[in-house]
Amino acid sequence: MMKKFKILSKKKIFAFEDKFSIVKTQIEFNGKKHSFGLRESPPFSVIIPKLDNRHFIMIRQQRLGADEISLEFPMGSVKGKDPLQTAITELKEETGYTSGKLTHLISPLFTSPGWSDQKASVFVAELLTKGVQEPEPYENIEVVTIPVSDVDGLIQKGVIFDMTTIASFHCYGRFCGKSSVNIREK
Repeated sequence: MMKKFKILSKKKIFAFEDKFSIVKTQIEFNGKKHSFGLRESPPFSVIIPKLDNRHFIMIRQQRLGADEISLEFPMGSVKGKDPLQTAITELKEETGYTSGKLTHLISPLFTSPGWSDQKASVFVAELLTKGVQEPEPYENIEVVTIPVSDVDGLIQKGVIFDMTTIASFHCYGRFCGKSSVNIREK
């Protein structure tokens, strides 16, 4: 059985609002002490909005870290809300849609477990009703309809490059009874 290291101490060295903190973490492993930086962030929810059996609702927005326009599923965190309530809130804010059926798909899905504790819960939203988008003041979001059958090609071309969206899509294909590489319009 693999031996886990022992966490000796944690000290917050930086905090950015309620978005994330950087924590200096001291560990001991095999009798030696090591220091690591850990990013502590609140959990978030990812929503896969199914418009129908052939189309997803996705969003385009500029992502600062990549300095590119990203095509992805809506996602976000809402402090103090559970993952289901976060999914409901983020779907409405980012797309304007509400869901008549929201199904938990998978959790936890860690974004970068080597240096961050942030984890996601993934939901599939169905029976969608279009409404008015309510993005945060700093969000510039374009709502788009994407054929399910196009997603693999968009990933291969680098149009969809967000790891959380890619992992969520492949979990959707696996756990919803369809192979993500063989989804075809019905």
